[in-house]
Amino acid sequence: MPLLSSFIDALFGTRCVLCRRLGPTCCNQCWVDLSFDPRRVARPAPDGSTLQGVAAIDFGPRVGALVHAFKESGLSVLAERFASAMAPLMFDFCAEMGISGQGTCFLVPVPSRVSSIQTRGFSPAAEIAGALTNLLEPRWGRRKFETPVRFAIARQWVWRAKESADQAGLDLRDRKQNLVDTMSASSSASNKRIILVDDIVTTGASLFETARALRSVGAEIVGFITFAETILKKMPKTPTR
Repeated sequence: MPLLSSFIDALFGTRCVLCRRLGPTCCNQCWVDLSFDPRRVARPAPDGSTLQGVAAIDFGPRVGALVHAFKESGLSVLAERFASAMAPLMFDFCAEMGISGQGTCFLVPVPSRVSSIQTRGFSPAAEIAGALTNLLEPRWGRRKFETPVRFAIARQWVWRAKESADQAGLDLRDRKQNLVDTMSASSSASNKRIILVDDIVTTGASLFETARALRSVGAEIVGFITFAETILKKMPKTPTR
């Protein structure tokens, strides 16, 4: 388990979110017992294109409990756990998307609503993107996860220009319309290769809008990576190699 997580858990006497035993916020046994099922993910965009990505696990009740604790109970340290399941997927995903070792690929977190950040004190996707970058590009020592490209995080390249309703309270149709034209992007993203980062993908509405904003300033969207995927009806899984 990452040293920072171990230190925080030991200092504050936390309990596992899933089994409630005193110890890490998600103990090693509960983590191992989760049904990890890495797979390629695709979501059809409103413009007829398809956004390609990868996810580590299905969004079931136990994963939902972890994500809720992470986002709504302030257990931001779980970002390191989530990132540890996502980092190993990057090699195959980059290779399949034709990403070579020339230049840098930027990890851009899907921005949260301003009101949500004010309530939580952090942006969930930004925490995961930061932890993922630290695993892929450690400041000290050798890279643990070899990928055909170098990575960097870009936290400020896209933001919410307009507030919107909480996606969690909407049906599938309203989710797709709720975020349209709500984000803006910096010209710093122009001509940069970008992989979007989020905690969960459901309809893909948040990813579509983030991609739209970045493309409007000339960014190249390679795809996305999320910790969990909510499987939509009539949408088959595509396992990773």
